[in-house]
Amino acid sequence: MTEELEREPETVEPYYNCSECSSPIEITYLDDINIGFKCFNKNSPHKIELSIKEYINKMKIQYKESNKEKCMINKHNKMNECYCLECNIHLCEICLKSREHLFHNKINIKEIIPKENELSNIYNIIQDIKNQDLKNLYEIIYNTYNNYNCNYYYCINMNYILNNYIEKNKLIKERLNNEEYNNIIKIQNIKKENNKNYDNDTLDETEDNKINYKKEIINLKEDIKNYIKEISNIKEDNIKIYEEIKKLSFIQSNERILTNISKIINNITNKNTIKGLLDIKVDEIENNIVLFNSNNKDGIDVYINNKKVNMIQDKHLWKIDYKFEKDGIYEFQIMFNNLHTNMCGFFEKCSNIISVDLSNFNSENVTDTTCMFNDCNKLKEIKGLNNFNTSKVKNMKGMFQLCRELEYIDLSNFNTENVIDMSFMFNKCNKLKEIKGLNKFITNHVKGMKAMFNECTELVNLDLSNFNTENVIDISYMFKKCNKLKEIKGINKFITNKVTNMCSLFQECAELEYIDLSNFNTENVTDMQHMFNKCNKLKEIKGLNKFNTSKVNNMKGMFSQCAELISIDLSNFNTENVNDMSFMFNKCTKLKEIKGINKFITNKVNNMHSMFQECSELEFIDLTNFNTENVIDISYMFNRCNKLKEIKGLNKFITNKVKTMKVMFQLCEELETLDLSNFNTENVTDMSFMFNQCNKLKYLNLLNFSIKCETKNMLNFQQKSKCQFITNKKELLEIYNSTH
Repeated sequence: MTEELEREPETVEPYYNCSECSSPIEITYLDDINIGFKCFNKNSPHKIELSIKEYINKMKIQYKESNKEKCMINKHNKMNECYCLECNIHLCEICLKSREHLFHNKINIKEIIPKENELSNIYNIIQDIKNQDLKNLYEIIYNTYNNYNCNYYYCINMNYILNNYIEKNKLIKERLNNEEYNNIIKIQNIKKENNKNYDNDTLDETEDNKINYKKEIINLKEDIKNYIKEISNIKEDNIKIYEEIKKLSFIQSNERILTNISKIINNITNKNTIKGLLDIKVDEIENNIVLFNSNNKDGIDVYINNKKVNMIQDKHLWKIDYKFEKDGIYEFQIMFNNLHTNMCGFFEKCSNIISVDLSNFNSENVTDTTCMFNDCNKLKEIKGLNNFNTSKVKNMKGMFQLCRELEYIDLSNFNTENVIDMSFMFNKCNKLKEIKGLNKFITNHVKGMKAMFNECTELVNLDLSNFNTENVIDISYMFKKCNKLKEIKGINKFITNKVTNMCSLFQECAELEYIDLSNFNTENVTDMQHMFNKCNKLKEIKGLNKFNTSKVNNMKGMFSQCAELISIDLSNFNTENVNDMSFMFNKCTKLKEIKGINKFITNKVNNMHSMFQECSELEFIDLTNFNTENVIDISYMFNRCNKLKEIKGLNKFITNKVKTMKVMFQLCEELETLDLSNFNTENVTDMSFMFNQCNKLKYLNLLNFSIKCETKNMLNFQQKSKCQFITNKKELLEIYNSTH
């Protein structure tokens, strides 16, 4: 048991105790002027407010008077660590072990003692800002005042001279309206110009001279009126500026108002600041943290928790020269002394940023926001986007790409009338649920929309009703993997005359049931691979029968895994330039009819791998027009077409270049006849499982087959009646006989 010792009385209240009840205190708020506290008194906590300057002074005095760093029990000779809330005394390490305080509520002194140096620094920073703002204010107002002042006195003098001139020439003033006199003066002047020896007494009057001179007088009088009006306006402006100077004197004498005015001045004249929050894990920091990317070397100041820090520039990367001592959330502030025009990749791959506030950033001259927040994979919030001025921006490519934690973006004030590229703009924003203002986008000049919403897996609706796509060239991957997307409003109005790429346009839009593409013009499209791939719930594609595919060279996986499609009308398809049809109807498990397949031109096709694989409802296919002379791969072509009874045109297949026929007819359980007499298999390297489980096959003609390849389970099917097997190859006959 620890020896109980008498404690010396604490005579002086420590600066971190309440002045009312001596209970410990904690800071509740801190602004530019004041600091607020509340104490830990259980019965009635006291609230205290002091100015920062007062608090610092009080702190210094009380700290000097009270030597409370060490325990008041001299024999302990230990530093105080805690404060007992029950006994209102300080405790050291030894005191803590006594039974007296064992079950009492205690708090750590280090947690509640504000650091004097930190507060002093805050106060000094505030004073510096105030002084700088005051200086700026003087410069702004006095410069303007001096300009007006000079103009004012100049005008006063000119006005005086004019009035003086008129006073001295009363006779002229009286005769201004005298037509005859005006005419005389005019003629005299003309004569003087033409003849230096002109005699004033000889006058030569004409009607034209009278009319012209009258006009001159009217103009002169009008000029005098305008001049007087201009002087009056300058006087009014001068009075306004003088009033501002008077306000400045008042501001200078009042510190609190000065601070508020400083903030206003900052917001108005220096409205070019980006604020935000950093999530710091000290153990994960290997080198200095990259805060932003910029080629601009000058005019940028950075503050961390209101303390100015140095920045280390590594090419375009700007790293914080700041030692983070503990884990936590840190505030950052980036101040631009000049208007920034290029925000390309500004926060790219800044993985520690969780929040950005653009409310006070002046973006009026910004022309490029490409990849501005690209790969900010912890960014949860972007404030001030609704006031972001994008009127001059031309490129928004990848602006929010890979912002995986963003759930909401307000772009209601975005002016996109000059934007040319929006590709990858929201690419892989996996948690994004709403994009406010998208329905107001002006896209008249946009050429690229590639992967614009790719992998926005939480989006349910998109309103693109205001989109003008008449100049767009690429819409590939635009909605790929938007697997919760149920509606794309405005897609039926898309103008696609210039589009050349529709690859994976709707791929994996697993919730889409209906798409109206009746307005689509596909005459210039060259790539349609995976266009509707894995649209598992898609039941109807309106306008497909009007597609112009004359320039398309790739249809790989175009309708693959459209498991709800029952019928497709491809009667208008021109496939003369297509070179890849692999997986085209793969796993269309409910597909019963492919209208127009009998007209397909396949002269250039080199791949038909898995083309009709798992079309388990198809009973008949007419391939009489198929030209397979360039095809290399027909493996899995009809694999698992369980109900397929007839494949018309197989007997005309040219297979000279085919290298693999693996699993070609596997599990075609309803097929009874296969005439492959025209098949040339000299270059085939794999025929394994080719007719595996074709259990109803009654006629199989392999007359021209040659065997130079893998044939595992090639003829593995069970016959209920003897199959008529036609071949001139002993090897094939042996395989057949050994299996049956």
